[in-house]
Amino acid sequence: MSTHPIDLPVFASTIGIAVDRWEDGRPVLAVDYAENLCGNPGMYHGGVVATLLELAAMAALDADLRLRRSPAQLEPVNTTVEYLRPALEQRTFATARIVRAGRRLANVAAMLWQESEDKPIATATVNIEISQGSGA
Repeated sequence: MSTHPIDLPVFASTIGIAVDRWEDGRPVLAVDYAENLCGNPGMYHGGVVATLLELAAMAALDADLRLRRSPAQLEPVNTTVEYLRPALEQRTFATARIVRAGRRLANVAAMLWQESEDKPIATATVNIEISQGSGA
């Protein structure tokens, strides 16, 4: 599967989140640590972690829809984050896999890590509304 353009919200670039690479047809998002993303000293704010997970889920679904159907408008319905360990001062990555995607709703599992995918920092389940008709 080749890479193809996906749409990230404008705010993603304002905090430094971008597509780092593609693995197995899924985008891997990344962000570099910066003081303005700090919660407790030396750690990412939990909101940044949740945002990166949610955006990874949206990006994975967007990529899949563009490949299999057509672009759609995506809107997160709810996100449940499990924080497993602190996200420290280093580059952080997130990717997601689609658990189930229907015509109007998708369930996506996202994972965030730093040094190794085998040591996740946080995981999330994201439910996303799919609106066909207008491109994302």
